[in-house]
Amino acid sequence: HSRFIKISEGCSNRCAYCIIPQLRGSHRSRPIGSILAEVKALAASGPLCELNIIGQDTTLYGTDIYGAPRLPRLLQRISRLGLTRWIRVLYAHPAHVSEELIDALAVLPGLCHYIDIPMQHSSDRILRRMGRKVTRRGMERIVEKLRARIPGIAIRTTFIVGLPGETERDFEGLLDFVRRLRFERLGAFAYSPEDGTRAVGMSGQVPANVKDRRLRRLLSAQRTVSRRLNSRLVGKELEVLVDEARRDGRRHIAIARTEQHAPEVDGEVIVERCRASPGEFIRVRVTGALDYDLTAVRIP
Repeated sequence: HSRFIKISEGCSNRCAYCIIPQLRGSHRSRPIGSILAEVKALAASGPLCELNIIGQDTTLYGTDIYGAPRLPRLLQRISRLGLTRWIRVLYAHPAHVSEELIDALAVLPGLCHYIDIPMQHSSDRILRRMGRKVTRRGMERIVEKLRARIPGIAIRTTFIVGLPGETERDFEGLLDFVRRLRFERLGAFAYSPEDGTRAVGMSGQVPANVKDRRLRRLLSAQRTVSRRLNSRLVGKELEVLVDEARRDGRRHIAIARTEQHAPEVDGEVIVERCRASPGEFIRVRVTGALDYDLTAVRIP
């Protein structure tokens, strides 16, 4: 009931830490017609409750074959098909998030109020070393625009700690960035050297124990942010999509998600005493907030 569709292959960003361009080549978009045909085929093959749009950089979609970014137009065409309840955009590079894309997320039927924007760091110096072509202030403006235009949007991001040359000051700035912007969803990783990347030969390699300590501190900060955001949902009624039905003795439990939760990487909504089938949309009332998950009961 939840499917992924790849709209492009490869990547032309060539970030200093990433091997993808060497493995998969430069960015190559699929024609819109090909993507729409696959969406129709997916819908014909079984329930299609959710469609997740993926690519190494979805925001560059269309630049190579149409001469300009065409992700908003593609989303409009998929929305018009009316074949799926939720359409989710993942892996949007912060340097390429446009006003047109923000408008599409705000107004198109079926578009989840959710976007995944891997920011990777907040220090302008580290961002330059990474080759990210974006600044801290530029990313702050994107977040401000998204939240102003789409109240309630969930913004997911990822960060890398311990890139060669990252200082304590750089890391403390990242912690401040995360605490101030209060991302709804966040993943973090310690830098790992990949042969063939520019970062391998950079000076200032960060010791493993320092990287691990920074990663733990960042994830701890995000746990606090996430629990506080989740606590605001207690008592609210939400629509959720059931992913899994479980049984614990005589108790039936549904594992579900809101449109603000992407499959596999975000938290869950645990619906107690609920008989429901995967692929079913139900209404629930939130009863509790955990670090990343919610507990709820079904509304009759």
